[in-house]
Amino acid sequence: MLEKNSFSLPTNLFLSITNRCNLKCPHCYLDSSAQYNDLDTKAWIKIARDTAKAKIFSIVITGGEPLVRKDFIDIIEAFDIWQTLKLNTNATLINDKIAKFIAGRFLTVMVSIDGPQLIHDSIRGKGSYNKTVQGLKMLMNYLDKSKIYINCTISKKNAKYMEQTINDMLSLGINNLMFGEAINVGRLDSQDNDQFSLSIIDKLYIANKIKFLQNKYGKEIDISTDYFEDYINLFKSITDCSYSGLSDIPLINCGAGFKSAAILYDGYMVPCNMLSQDFCDDEDNVLVNSIEDIWKHSRRFIQWRDQKNIKISDICTECDLKSRCYGGCRAESYYKYKNLKNRCDSNCIINEVDKQII
Repeated sequence: MLEKNSFSLPTNLFLSITNRCNLKCPHCYLDSSAQYNDLDTKAWIKIARDTAKAKIFSIVITGGEPLVRKDFIDIIEAFDIWQTLKLNTNATLINDKIAKFIAGRFLTVMVSIDGPQLIHDSIRGKGSYNKTVQGLKMLMNYLDKSKIYINCTISKKNAKYMEQTINDMLSLGINNLMFGEAINVGRLDSQDNDQFSLSIIDKLYIANKIKFLQNKYGKEIDISTDYFEDYINLFKSITDCSYSGLSDIPLINCGAGFKSAAILYDGYMVPCNMLSQDFCDDEDNVLVNSIEDIWKHSRRFIQWRDQKNIKISDICTECDLKSRCYGGCRAESYYKYKNLKNRCDSNCIINEVDKQII
């Protein structure tokens, strides 16, 4: 049974319309592959229309790789015209028809590129870089370049190629880049991740390098990297023992479950798109209950939001900052422990500093 509660509807909804993908990236947080049973066209058209009924304005279409679906256009056409749509894609499957359709319906497109050709191909598969660039060029025939963003997942394999990646994108006419870090869930957690996991030294180097690049290129390129900027600011506060500037750190470290949610390829609704069906109760499927009912009354969503009353049982217990971060990334912690109590995630700066000192 869904519990009674009151919480305003999400302003942003991620729809993973498929868990299939034509690539097999080692850092994929969903462990996507070609073998998944997605909801059919009829179900996704219903879900699209339900998002409009729920008055959800911002929709992010993601996967897997959304363009592996032959019915991609049919699903997208089911959304109301007033809804803002954004697309996450590897761009390898974009052809002229798809490019023209995307340009006419999507506000922004986020394309994954993890470095120069040799580095990108070593991560995402041989030949994938050229296919992505070809897709980008087709897209730019119809969509203004200001609406195209490059998402680069930084790891030990590509950190020293950030500037070359910037120059490669500028040569294509693209000047919006986002640098982020791989999260230790999904496929990355199930294998040797030494090439992707970043140490405290790695993160500080990357944060400083990005600041250098921002200053060097100025207005020529827009580099978005909230995570690494927050990391270096918090680290400075910790190392000088002052915790100065911590008022700028949000009480809740992301909007998952509070301002945003995700509907997975199988119809289950979760607070964060890094979670899977095993987080959910049977009632948490949008083909069983409405988006609004799950968002407001789901037992799992209520538990997710009840951060202050959760007893943290690890290093966080004695931490002076626990009232601000509540253990960091809740999805990563749940993935590891299958509960919401043990929640010091692998990105905890204080935990890393302690290890270095000890």
